[in-house]
Amino acid sequence: MKNLEKKQIQLMCKSMNPFAYTANDANGPAPFDALSVKKPFLGKVEFNIDLCPEGCRACVDICPANAVQLDDNGKPKVSRNFCIFCFACQKVCPKEAIHVSRYWVFHDDVTSAIWLMTLEKLTSAATVYKEVASKSGKRKVSRVTQRKFL
Repeated sequence: MKNLEKKQIQLMCKSMNPFAYTANDANGPAPFDALSVKKPFLGKVEFNIDLCPEGCRACVDICPANAVQLDDNGKPKVSRNFCIFCFACQKVCPKEAIHVSRYWVFHDDVTSAIWLMTLEKLTSAATVYKEVASKSGKRKVSRVTQRKFL
């Protein structure tokens, strides 16, 4: 196959795959904001470097976002810009030297009518009043029954 035909096939495949473009592509860089990716979570990753075994790369190899890299000393470090807080590194660590925690979840507003009606019912003042009244009524009944047996 000629080089020109190979290049045409490669370009055709790249046009079907939006992830195939790189910054040094022969056709120029991909358009800015061509692909928008939002992180689903905010969190933190803590490494206890003292517990990390020498030569272990388990967390680096398992990270789906390539956020964990080894520094010059061979110890892992995480890039907060790329970490998706998936807990994979924590689960694979043989010495439990990694602790991942999430403290924020991003989500889109829900516009479903059924969900909004259910949410309104759950959080309405009437529902809260009924819940409190039923619990206080149960307390009164339990107090009365306790007095009868004393």
